[in-house]
Amino acid sequence: MGASGSMTDIRVLDYGQYFKEGLVPADYIVIVLNQPIESQYFELIYKRAKVKICADGGYHWLKSWLKANCKDLKDFPPEFVIGDFDSLDEGHHIVRTEWIHDGDQSVCDFQKCLYYARKHLEGKTFIV
Repeated sequence: MGASGSMTDIRVLDYGQYFKEGLVPADYIVIVLNQPIESQYFELIYKRAKVKICADGGYHWLKSWLKANCKDLKDFPPEFVIGDFDSLDEGHHIVRTEWIHDGDQSVCDFQKCLYYARKHLEGKTFIV
């Protein structure tokens, strides 16, 4: 309750609805991090992105999501995988993906992805 005793209005945003209704920018970047992919709108968001970036651990979760949804990595390749590659298994390289190794342990892979995106992909909207 607020100071006057009234209930606070809390709204949960449904980002998928924005995509369905075309209320998102045409030029945006998706960064997939080292977390399970649970959004029911992931495919819609990912496929429409102008640029797809995975932190190295995010690449693992992208492959897991694709397997669970009977999708092929060849149809969903990220343009970039960035990080120290400590989270990758063997045989990870695929065609059409640029692999950017950055072994700096003073920053996390998410920061590395943001740095790369800001430096090389100026003028785009970021969705994480």
